[in-house]
Amino acid sequence: MRLPHLAVVAAAGVAFAFASLPFALAADQPAPALVRQAILPVVAGDDAAGFGLPAAANATPQATATPAAPLNTCAGERSPVKTLTDTAAAFGRTAAASSIFALQALERPTVGPATPRLAPTETGVVELNVWLRGFIRRNNGAIELLVSNSPNGAVLMANFPPQGCLSDAAPEDQAAMTTARIGLINRCGMPITSGMTTIAGPAKLRAVPFWGTQRPDGVAGAPSGIELGPVLAFEMAEGLDCDPETYKDGIPTPTPIPVPDTITVNLMPQTAARGTTVTVTIFTQPAMSGVACSFVAWDNAIGLMAQGETKQTGPDGTAAWQFTIPADAATGTDGRVTPSCAGVNTTGSGRLVILP
Repeated sequence: MRLPHLAVVAAAGVAFAFASLPFALAADQPAPALVRQAILPVVAGDDAAGFGLPAAANATPQATATPAAPLNTCAGERSPVKTLTDTAAAFGRTAAASSIFALQALERPTVGPATPRLAPTETGVVELNVWLRGFIRRNNGAIELLVSNSPNGAVLMANFPPQGCLSDAAPEDQAAMTTARIGLINRCGMPITSGMTTIAGPAKLRAVPFWGTQRPDGVAGAPSGIELGPVLAFEMAEGLDCDPETYKDGIPTPTPIPVPDTITVNLMPQTAARGTTVTVTIFTQPAMSGVACSFVAWDNAIGLMAQGETKQTGPDGTAAWQFTIPADAATGTDGRVTPSCAGVNTTGSGRLVILP
């Protein structure tokens, strides 16, 4: 199953639309272009069901398991710093250009498990181009992404903290961290917990540098312990994916795709009990055929219920799917179905009321 052609950019705030209501979506500029963001609900303890992963080649590097998060913390050591929930997190979010080389050249200060935010390294946002190497999902829901400057360069760890640890962060930071996390998942698949999955491809990250665990062997991160945490934006050029096979002969030239101005989503029914089949229909405006679209459905507790296989819109500019609400879906009035179409800036979702 092809993953939706999405990548994401940090957003300042989250505004969810109700089912059947249009939401403003900006078409991208002509190729090559970066696909813009898809703001989704916060994902607590992501479930891998329904997500496809690219075929893994020989996994390089192979990271060993990270020690369990210390007691009385949420995202591990220095959790408030890594999640932007500390009192010193009110620094500017304008990104400065940087590189993995520049970060790895920084001299490590004295850092302990509870050290507060350290200026100047941890009080600014950097933007850098990276090559994706591998990722893993930890049992607490955190995603660790290994990146390098080139396919065989020294690696750096980039952190996507557990979604359940973000509630005390500023709303715009919560939106940015969530958007970046879902953008990675939409493009590369849901990482597994049993080991590092090899991925590949060029991407752009915006993140806050973070002094984490030293990795003397350089296999699972920088020897100095410099990391990126949290990641605030993930971008990948439209037409590219995370499958290492895609890049055996170099970076392919993305194929231009049709891009509608807006999309809307319709749910039938909009209120349904567990076990009910729901029809999801995405409308492109103006009606445009050949647009690759998909959707993700979440229950009231932000548990993954379904992800639609990527489909091309038909001559009428629509694509439709059906899924059955699981028997164990969390009930309530805030289930969500979020549409996505390649090249479109999706900033809303349809509300689904789930009954027992």
